[in-house]
Amino acid sequence: MTEDKKIPTKLRFVRVPLVKDDVCRKSIEKITNETSEDFKFTENMFCAGFPEGGRDSCSGDGGGAFALENNNQFWAAGIVSWGVNCGEAGKYGVYTRVAQYSGWINDIMEGKCNTVCGRPTVTTSVHRRIIGGQWAAPGSIPWQVFLTVQYGRGGAAVIGSRWILTAAHGLNAVLPEHVRVGSEFSIIVSVECEKIEVIVKHNRNFNHDIALIKLKQHITFNTNIMPLCLPSRDHQYIPDTYGLVSGFGMTETKFPTNLKFVRVPLVKDDVCRKSIEKLTNETSEDFKFTENMFCAGFPEGGRDSCSGDGGGAFALENNNQFWAAGIVSWGVDCGEAGKYGVYTLGKSVRTHRIIKRPTNLLVSFKTHAEELDARLT
Repeated sequence: MTEDKKIPTKLRFVRVPLVKDDVCRKSIEKITNETSEDFKFTENMFCAGFPEGGRDSCSGDGGGAFALENNNQFWAAGIVSWGVNCGEAGKYGVYTRVAQYSGWINDIMEGKCNTVCGRPTVTTSVHRRIIGGQWAAPGSIPWQVFLTVQYGRGGAAVIGSRWILTAAHGLNAVLPEHVRVGSEFSIIVSVECEKIEVIVKHNRNFNHDIALIKLKQHITFNTNIMPLCLPSRDHQYIPDTYGLVSGFGMTETKFPTNLKFVRVPLVKDDVCRKSIEKLTNETSEDFKFTENMFCAGFPEGGRDSCSGDGGGAFALENNNQFWAAGIVSWGVDCGEAGKYGVYTLGKSVRTHRIIKRPTNLLVSFKTHAEELDARLT
């Protein structure tokens, strides 16, 4: 509101000086009941304005920024909050001190607002048996990603609004041609990639077969698109526990156009190692079973991940919440008896090392808050 009590149609601005806290507090106490909680000046506020009045924020400006400049860069020092009889002599505008809430703001912006992960709105049948798999209903595996890569197709899992988890072997440092989220071609949403991050450069032996793709834009989560939870120290790999594997990969004879899934049990490491040694040269680095891998599948075969599923998630369930236990990596003659699918061990690689939580915002707030405090006291 301007001096003539009208709402302007064009943006206006004013520069007003910070006022020391004790001056502000005394001003408020003069014009209000000192014990009134409605007009209590607290450590979460500051004042700005001229003692003679004339220039101030007013009705309709609430929620706008009070910006201070530092090294030719403006930062959000405050938010227009309240005041008594704006623009009058001896009365100052009161602003929310943003630095007091920097931790909360940072947590919300970086996804610490309890974003739901790993909780499909539609369940998959435990009994239905991607080779030997079953079609997935929309929303039953909402973290699924379909990749079109240079030499074919692959899978991945949504783990954040701009991050997807996949295998390194299908990328070879080349961005996918297409990234699509959703469980059916009819409802998929295409998004563009910005960059690839890998733990180490992928080589032929499939060790550290993991990569993260950062998207150019945020994914909008809904009942059909939802992130998969990341592993924590509390999560365990117990042999014979069934994990959920999904993908658009090879079935018994062809590539499907809809998402399929299969549940396969974890296999003990020594059983997996012996199986691989029987099938390959024990000294071959191409098929070396390492501590960064695990196996899953049935000794009789018949149900397995296969070509085109690589990069998809092996999800285990804990307290009705799915988490990324592994990534479809490699195998020999998928679905055959005595041969198991090999997966990158999710807990062995710290994806959080790559998805580094930005601290610039928090550091900036802390630095500027100290400067602001010095000017107000």
